[in-house]
Amino acid sequence: MSKFKACFPKKSPWRTAILSACLLLLSFEVYSATHENRNIIGDIKNIVWRPILSSWLVSPDFFDDDRKLSEQIRKSESQHASYSNELPSYGFNKKALITKLMIQASPNASNTKYIIYVNYPLLDHIKLFRLTSKGNLTQLNHTGDSLNFESKAIPSRAFAFPITLQAGSNHTYYFAAKSRDTLEMPISLFTQAEFDKHKQTEQYVLGSYFGGVIVIAFFMLTLYVNFRDRMLITISIYLICLAGVVGSVTGVTSQIVITDSPELAKNIRIIWLAVAMMCTMLFGIDYLESKKNMPKLHCAFLATTAGCALLPFLMIFIPFFYLIQLTLVFCIVVAIIAITACIIMLRKKYKPAIYYSLAWCWFLFGSVANVGRAFGLLPINTWTEYGFQWGSMVSVVCLALGIASKFHSERENLSKLEKLAFKEKQDRLKAQITTQEEQLKSKNAEADSRAKGEFLANMSHEIRTPMNGVLGLTQLLKDTPLTPIQKNLLSTIETSGKTLLGVLNDILDYSKIESGKFDVEEIPVKPEEIVKNTTELFRQRAKEKNLNISCHVEPNVPDIIASDPTRLSQILLNLTSNALKFTNEGEIRIKVLRSSNQHLRFEVSDTGIGLSKEQQKKLFQSFSQADSSTTRKFGGTGLGLYISRRLSELMGGEIGVESAYNKGATFWFTILVNETIQANSRDTKIQSLTLDEKLKCSDFSMLNIMVAEDNKVNQMVIKGLLKKLNIEPVIVENGAECVSTLCSAGKIFNCLLMDCEMPEVDGYEATSRIRENKEISQPVIIGLSANALKEQEEKAIAVGMNEYLRKPIDLEQLIEKLEFAKKYIK
Repeated sequence: MSKFKACFPKKSPWRTAILSACLLLLSFEVYSATHENRNIIGDIKNIVWRPILSSWLVSPDFFDDDRKLSEQIRKSESQHASYSNELPSYGFNKKALITKLMIQASPNASNTKYIIYVNYPLLDHIKLFRLTSKGNLTQLNHTGDSLNFESKAIPSRAFAFPITLQAGSNHTYYFAAKSRDTLEMPISLFTQAEFDKHKQTEQYVLGSYFGGVIVIAFFMLTLYVNFRDRMLITISIYLICLAGVVGSVTGVTSQIVITDSPELAKNIRIIWLAVAMMCTMLFGIDYLESKKNMPKLHCAFLATTAGCALLPFLMIFIPFFYLIQLTLVFCIVVAIIAITACIIMLRKKYKPAIYYSLAWCWFLFGSVANVGRAFGLLPINTWTEYGFQWGSMVSVVCLALGIASKFHSERENLSKLEKLAFKEKQDRLKAQITTQEEQLKSKNAEADSRAKGEFLANMSHEIRTPMNGVLGLTQLLKDTPLTPIQKNLLSTIETSGKTLLGVLNDILDYSKIESGKFDVEEIPVKPEEIVKNTTELFRQRAKEKNLNISCHVEPNVPDIIASDPTRLSQILLNLTSNALKFTNEGEIRIKVLRSSNQHLRFEVSDTGIGLSKEQQKKLFQSFSQADSSTTRKFGGTGLGLYISRRLSELMGGEIGVESAYNKGATFWFTILVNETIQANSRDTKIQSLTLDEKLKCSDFSMLNIMVAEDNKVNQMVIKGLLKKLNIEPVIVENGAECVSTLCSAGKIFNCLLMDCEMPEVDGYEATSRIRENKEISQPVIIGLSANALKEQEEKAIAVGMNEYLRKPIDLEQLIEKLEFAKKYIK
């Protein structure tokens, strides 16, 4: 154990490299596990019975002539076909491979699409034929590694062919393939869902593999900058070339990197392999110090390196079919030279040779398995297909250990000054790791916050949807004949619903504030109007408690300022609601004055129970109230004052309280007075009207409205609200029905109320289709959604909606949106 610790220092920065390599190996093992038994078509339960495979070789002379190829397939079938559930590898073979697939579909199978997946991307040409009921062969697709990526029926790194299986019937398909690589036909059968999942797994694991290789390579390059040792840059280039080889054999190169030049995508593998083998030899020269320790074998290292360097140039003279075989032979030669060097150095008891020997034992084992399969000497299985990748990745782990051991042995002979310098470098690396950990923690915190926000948004949507029905039907029920008792009960229902909605809005605002996504806008605002509206809103509740409520605006307060009316009203509503809650007798007074040239001050004074100094210290914090008895007696979440504080800060001000116990309280806040803006006089006039006055003066006869809403209760609510405006809408239940109604001849609709979340086709997709269809008259589209997040509103506008209305739908807000629609149409 002590010797092992001496070889691998406890505080070595190489631990990171080794751990990364191990993780890469694990990732690749997972990937390989997903491809086990890849030649066997397993039964798809209740869908497919007894899939049968057979394969044979034919002359490639008629491959390009589909008619002659079909005749050749049928003639040769009786002579060569043998049936099994596994297909062999024919190695490097110039003949054409014919594979027959017979499927007997279960009576329970649905008449839907399935995917035949040939998981071998290196076939130059592959044609799929279907046997018709008349006994003829019909070509369904022609693709291959020598054709452009667009030739594939389904975009994927290998070859995927869509088919349709009819329940209870037999289906026969023939594949014809030829390749300059090894000739094999691993076939799998998937449902569409299984294939999508399979592709997603492949993309994830391959992405992790390539990303990990590149990260380790660049990590090695970073160490090279510090240590200036050629071994580090050699192994970095080796890793990059290894990724290139894997990308080529898995089809990723032709899918993503080189899509329009098949020959380049194929031949570049020779270059990757040649450079990788050169790096292997150069690494051995440096690591084993071959020139000093084994002069004769050093010449073999140099000669092999030169031979590998010539391989890419031979592409000009030697066809790929022969050159790739020559390249694979070079792989074996490289491994044999490396193993020979290991034996020599182990006999000399050269400690770094232990790791080098382990590395190349794995490499040789993997290469022999891979090349043996390629030449048809070994069967196709997980190890023989992915042996090269497995062996090379394990060798990287061993080499990393070896480099660590070698460096540590050399460092033992350095002076104290060099040790101190090394320690400083370690400290810098630790600082980088600490920084990365802090960044990771920060990212995790952001992810948690985002997840919490999404959860709250979903909960908001689920609560707002039925709440739209409750509050909407309450508004409609008010217009029906009711007894005094019924009116009182209805008022209680409405108040409770609005209270629940207020709590929900507070929680969402809190979430936005915590995640830093809370914004305020600047539009023309009349401070006097805001204060008067707030006063009138609470007048009835104050009257019920025998309280007097009034407001006062100082003469020096500007008529119009640039601010956020919604957030300004929200703060006043929170403070006034609290004042009304904690005041049982006396009065409540709302006041606006100019505290300085740049700030307005709003005050809400009451004659209620007041606050002690200790209680005042607890205010304006999230989920905090004066004391626990407050929640039991008066209710509330404790979020209102916290949100008010953050809102006032966002608007450039602050918030506070002046109070004494049992002597009432004055809550105040300030906002920054920005440059005044002249509001549109007509809009200001409309906004100042009461709801009853708006109903009387509104004329929407020019609007032909269609409502797209799947919820029956919400349909009743919207229809009832529109009826108050003398509008009879057309109701549809999803986006597809909405688009088809617009496209059909008949009534022209100039305004749509579009629910964003609907089955089949949602509001976003329906809006996109409408905006893309230039043949229909483009209506004003007002989005409806129970989702309260700003991002959803931005998404709605981005797809082409003109306005956005949150549920529960308020009649006054609906009127404003319809007024906008009138202006837009005019």
